[in-house]
Amino acid sequence: INICTKNINKNSALHFLDTGFYKTVDKYVNYQKKRTGFKLLDENLDGLMPALYILGAGSSLGKTTFMLQMADNIARNGNDVLYFSLEQSKFELISKSLSRTAWVELNEKVTAKQVMYNTDSEITSQCIDLYLSLIHISEPTRPY
Repeated sequence: INICTKNINKNSALHFLDTGFYKTVDKYVNYQKKRTGFKLLDENLDGLMPALYILGAGSSLGKTTFMLQMADNIARNGNDVLYFSLEQSKFELISKSLSRTAWVELNEKVTAKQVMYNTDSEITSQCIDLYLSLIHISEPTRPY
């Protein structure tokens, strides 16, 4: 498209269409989709594209745990993850991740508390090495 953009506002959709739209399309076409670590989800979505995904369900059905596990899986594949939590603290979320990693992936039946208090343990270092350095958590401010 060749549009005369001389008198067009630089913030307009028309200006973007002329100057940046096709470059952005090329980025999406060449984007390597992120695997969630959930086989059926990855098969049906063919991985995740950069977008806003909304997950809805009733109270206490595991939405936070599911999204955290997905974030863990994406980070484990070497991708940075930014996780916004409006309800749970960093401590609660990281405790869940450590406990799940030790229990499921390292075949160790331990709790997050055991992992956290044994900071010199092999389990803790494996958990941290797996992915925690790639997950960035923004938590709500709490009055306590």
